[in-house]
Amino acid sequence: MASRTKLATRNVMATLIVSILIFPLQFINRYYMVHYLGVTYLGLTSLYSNILSVLSLADLGIGTAIVFMMYRPLAKNDRRKITILMRYYRTIYRIIAIIIFTLGILVIPFLRVFLHSSINYPHVYIIFFVYLMGTVTSYLFSYNQSLLYADQQNRIYSWINLIVCYVMMIFQIITVKLFKDPILYAVLYVFTSFVTNLFVSFYVNRRYKLDYKGYREKLSYEELKELFSNVVGNMFLRMSGVIVTGTDSMLLSAFTNVVQVGFYANYLTITNVIQQLMTKVIGASTGSIGNYSIEKDSSEAENLFYKLQILNFIILDFACLSIMFLSKDVITIWLGGKYVLPKLDVFLIALSFYFMNYRMLGWNFVAVYGLAKYMKLFC
Repeated sequence: MASRTKLATRNVMATLIVSILIFPLQFINRYYMVHYLGVTYLGLTSLYSNILSVLSLADLGIGTAIVFMMYRPLAKNDRRKITILMRYYRTIYRIIAIIIFTLGILVIPFLRVFLHSSINYPHVYIIFFVYLMGTVTSYLFSYNQSLLYADQQNRIYSWINLIVCYVMMIFQIITVKLFKDPILYAVLYVFTSFVTNLFVSFYVNRRYKLDYKGYREKLSYEELKELFSNVVGNMFLRMSGVIVTGTDSMLLSAFTNVVQVGFYANYLTITNVIQQLMTKVIGASTGSIGNYSIEKDSSEAENLFYKLQILNFIILDFACLSIMFLSKDVITIWLGGKYVLPKLDVFLIALSFYFMNYRMLGWNFVAVYGLAKYMKLFC
């Protein structure tokens, strides 16, 4: 118990420190986007991120389902089972990367539907291809990150990500001031996560020394059945989440224009910073919840859920009030008064933020306890 609590505390503290240090980078990034590349470029990046989040449904929640199966072998230090699961994970994600790349290429001819007059912005198709490659390459190494989370070592990922983000941001600022090149800026921005995942992979391979060549066994029929059941449930969770939050920029661009998407994206930067902080704090305890699910009974788990939900509720209320009453001042100081949205729009953004994040802790428990297979009944 002491070991689990100690690890959870370390992860939460590391996450808080890293989040505080890293959140200014998103505001700096948006500032240079707007002032050196224009609000149209900002709208394009938000639109492309939305499109690629829809394409990323191709993973069907497989990663979450496999991570759930890692908690027990990690608790038993069963290297054979961990290696088998990670080999499945790696193979499936490579296939998914190919599928997303193919779908992304097929989407390119239809970008005109969303871009309208912004189709004349320089290199719109090349910028989309850069974002597509950033998404595709992330699937080649991101599975290693999940092993750290399952093993309650996610603070390692946080520190690596912090260092990489600061280094890449320095390069972005230098290059955008010197060249004002949207393609170069997109490359440095998109591949930040790829570089992070690359370093994480080096660390995981060195720490765990998984022998992919030595263990050639396959999962049993019962294990594959359990995996499939959770994948189906996670698929419905992902679909519902993407439909609600992953298509807003696409719809806004299709019915208005990319510039309006850029204005909206500025507010999303604020909400995303808050959401990432909440996600990381809650996610930092996911490995501990997984360990808890192995060692404790359902009544103790239910008690833990209610305690964490109270904490989540307090943080969420404070966050929503801040969005409604402070975002105007933040936008004005950060970018200028002309980028401020009407009060009704801000209220709706805060309301959407509340409903989406109130369920965050519940999603974590569903993933950890392998309950995703039941979610299709409620979606």
